[in-house]
Formats: sequence, C-alpha cells, structure tokens
Amino acid sequence: MIALVDCNNFYVSCERVFRPWLRKRPVVVLSSNDGCVIARSQEAKNAGIAMGVPIHKVTELIHQYDIQVCSANFTLYADMSRRVYDALRQYSEQVEVYSIDESFLELIGSKDLLRDTATNIRNTILQWTDIPTCVGLGSTKTLAKIGNRIAKMNSIYKGVYVVDDNNDDALQSIAVEDIWGIGRQWAKKLKSYGIVNALALKNADDKLLRQKFNVVLLRTATELRGTPCISVADVNPPNKTIIATSSFGNYLTQKHELEQSITSFTSRAAEKLRRQESIALHLSVFIRTNMFNKNLEQYSAGTTITMDAATAYTPTLVDAARKGLDRIFREGYYYKKAGVVLSMIIPQTVKQQGLFYAVDYNKEQGAMKAMDRINLKYGKGTLKIGTAGTKRIWSPKLEKRSPLFTTKYEDILVVKA
Repeated sequence: MIALVDCNNFYVSCERVFRPWLRKRPVVVLSSNDGCVIARSQEAKNAGIAMGVPIHKVTELIHQYDIQVCSANFTLYADMSRRVYDALRQYSEQVEVYSIDESFLELIGSKDLLRDTATNIRNTILQWTDIPTCVGLGSTKTLAKIGNRIAKMNSIYKGVYVVDDNNDDALQSIAVEDIWGIGRQWAKKLKSYGIVNALALKNADDKLLRQKFNVVLLRTATELRGTPCISVADVNPPNKTIIATSSFGNYLTQKHELEQSITSFTSRAAEKLRRQESIALHLSVFIRTNMFNKNLEQYSAGTTITMDAATAYTPTLVDAARKGLDRIFREGYYYKKAGVVLSMIIPQTVKQQGLFYAVDYNKEQGAMKAMDRINLKYGKGTLKIGTAGTKRIWSPKLEKRSPLFTTKYEDILVVKA
C-alpha cells in the first residue's frame, strides 16, 4: 500500500509550534514581500479569507476577526519539513517528498495493521515536530491522495483513511475536479461526458479517455482501479528548470543594485543545481517594474545566455547573469522584481567540453564543494560572490516574519526554570 502523509495548514502549523498563543486564532501567512495570502488556518478560512488574495484587499476582514498576519519564513518551514521527513523514514525506506508538506511512502501489511501504522505515523510526527497531519492509504498514489482528502474532510476518521478494494462509496464522494492531476479545463470537459466524480472516471471507457483526452488521464483512471502506474521512488527526479526570483522590498533604480540581487539569485540557483548533481547550459535573466503601480512607467525584459559548456560553477554562472543584465538594463525605471532561470539541465556526469573553451571540471567541483560545505556549516552566505554585496538592499519586505527558531543560534528559544 502507498500512504500519503500531508501536513495540515503547514505554514500556519509551523508558526504555531513556537508561538502556541496562535492556536485557535485565525492566522494567515503572506508571500514574499508581504503581498498575497499563501496559507490560512481553518479559522481564517471560516472568516472568508481566500487563497492568493492580495493582503490589502482583506484589511477589513483582518480587523473584524482579529486575524494574525505572518510574513513567510521559508527557512523555518524547510527545516520543519526535513524533521517530518526524518520521522517518516522510521516507517519506510521508500519515501518520496512530493512537496514541502506532502510525502508518499510504501507500507506493507493488512488493512487494520496499516491503519494502526498510519496512526502511529501521525503520533510520531506530532511528538517530534508538533505538526498535525492526515494520512491517506491506497494501492496507488491517486487512491492515497483520495484517502488523504477524505481523512482531512471528515474528522470522524481521526486523520486516517484507507481506500480499499471496495472503494466505490469513497470514489463517488470525490468530485472529478478534486482528483489529483485534473485541472479546471479537464474537469469541465469530463463533466460534458457525464464523468462527474472519481467513480465515474474509474468506470469510464478507455477508448474514450484515449481519444478525447490523453494517456495521462487514462493512467489516472487506471490508478483509480487499483493498478499502480506511478511508483514511489526514494530519489526524486532532478528539476528540468531551476528558478530563483523575488520581489524587492524597495524600488531599485541603479544597475549595481540589480546586479547584487541577480548575483544572489544566481548563487542560490547554482547551489540547487549542485545539490541535484546537475549542470546547466542556459541561463536566463529577467527584470521588471511594478505592473500594479500605474503611476510609474512600465518596463519588462529578459534574455538567455548560452554557456560555452554546461556548468554548475557559480562564478561562471554569475558572469553570464551579469552579461545578461547588461543587455536588458535600462536607466530611468523603478524596478520591483528580478530573477534567474537555469535550463537545459543535464546530469553532471554528462560533461562535454566546448569547441574553443576547455573547463577544468575537477578544479571547479572542488572549489564549489568547499564553498557549499562552509556555508552549510557556518550558515548561508558565509562565503559568497563579491558582487552580491554586503547589504541586501533589495531584500523583500518581511515585516511580520517570525524568528528562525531552529536554524539560527540567536533565535533559539530559551526556557527559564
């Protein structure tokens, strides 16, 4: 059986771990630069706060219901996610991190035994991290997703639901648009053929699905019938593109200011590239003004640089990013956002020298391993490229961010007895 473990309202739950007075209170977490709502407690949902709504549009609701507003603290969330993963590894060697708050894992046993195991998983995660979870189990990933949704929707199941062979009632309760991997357009088209829920999709004609849709939807229907089409892998597939971007807390007008942000974004993307043991051939840079400020003149531009040879060497990537910025920068504008995208990503074992450019891969890898090791031991940014600057004048607004309780020594809670 496959289990899907999903952390409930994860970002909010992380905030509540170290600030217990937020429990039972409506809480929202904002996106980078304190722009939009990206997470809500159940109390905030009940108050009418929609997902993704700009914060300035719900100020009345925030005051009316005394909603606690938190800036995103992604460093804390990532560390808490790692702790949840460590707890899951106690129960299975086959664990796939699907997202920061969801993981699939393979379990073996009877239905009753698996239900007990899932309950133990929830209790272990709660004891180790104080993060509440729900667990769905099924013979496929899609059925596990459905089980998780049912467990989350109905408190009578106490956070655990097993979708077994006699699952028609469970599938009938799930609308077609709520099935994993089915978007709004597909749901609309499926309904036009009378396929309105998961049970109808399970029983749909394969020929119809293949002709009117594609093999991906047919695979979903097959999984609903209990035949696995998507396995749980210990190692996630490497990203095909890596993006590092952010809105700025203040407007930037000078090229050297943008250069600092571009350098930092490129360094972050290069670190992710090395982490998945890959190298990239293309690097894209983009900059833009604030499209929501109609009082300012607008400008947006981007460009792509092709490296002489695929690389994960930060200085080479930063040099390419700076060349890209030189191409697209225009004076006289108030810039609000920039970013870097790495593409044409291949495994680092597939190395090919350029026709007129030789790369000492061993020397570059040695330097980057040393840099990554030092930054891991002494903190992010201990070693960095000089053009990143000493002050992050471009940093996004995080006016209501909680302390880094688990990753920064100065922010560790002190208990006095």
